[in-house]
Amino acid sequence: MNTEETAVFIGHRTIYRNILEEVDKAIIEAVENGVNTFLNGGMGHFDIFCVWRFNILQSKYPHIKQYLVLPYRNYKNYDRQLFTKIICPNLDIRNYRLAIPKRNEWMVQNSSYAICYVGDTKGGAAKMYEKAKNNRLKIIDILM
Repeated sequence: MNTEETAVFIGHRTIYRNILEEVDKAIIEAVENGVNTFLNGGMGHFDIFCVWRFNILQSKYPHIKQYLVLPYRNYKNYDRQLFTKIICPNLDIRNYRLAIPKRNEWMVQNSSYAICYVGDTKGGAAKMYEKAKNNRLKIIDILM
């Protein structure tokens, strides 16, 4: 996985309006800028929405891939068949409460783009958004 060609989805668990068109535009913008791999944490409405929109756009861009990034090996979530690949970075986590923030940090560190749906200053999505800005990722914002 080449960091320069990778984007991460960052967003709140709840979606407050129809963002279908904006998500499509954000994915297309990333692809047109050389991104071919998308990292998805598989949690919350925004991640699920991005999985759905990505899979629709993949017919137009068959070279793009979407990876589900697990916080730990036995993590359970929705249909894994929706992803190109499932990865679980070896984060050496002994405390499961830290697993998700560590996984989020790993996704940011392994990306050059971030597609973001963040409007609040609190919570995991807001912290991840700040990390993306601090790591100088190219941010594609979807306004809340």
